[in-house]
Amino acid sequence: KYLEVSGATTETACLLCPLGKSSPSEGAPTHCEDCPDGSYAPGEGYAMCIICPPFTSAKADQTGCGVVNGYYNDGEGQSVS
Repeated sequence: KYLEVSGATTETACLLCPLGKSSPSEGAPTHCEDCPDGSYAPGEGYAMCIICPPFTSAKADQTGCGVVNGYYNDGEGQSVS
């Protein structure tokens, strides 16, 4: 969540960060930030981005992870070569 206007006094004044973005971890955020490389935010309102599992990387829109070239998903959530 973030505050579009400084000085708000209630949490209801906060807005949810969109897909692929999170709120900065310090202070009262006034904006949302892109998730760092290798992480994602699959829904609105994420305070922290989720790190992608091994052998995957974040999609371009940072809303999920995809398997790295040369690997595939075995159907049980594991990426194997």
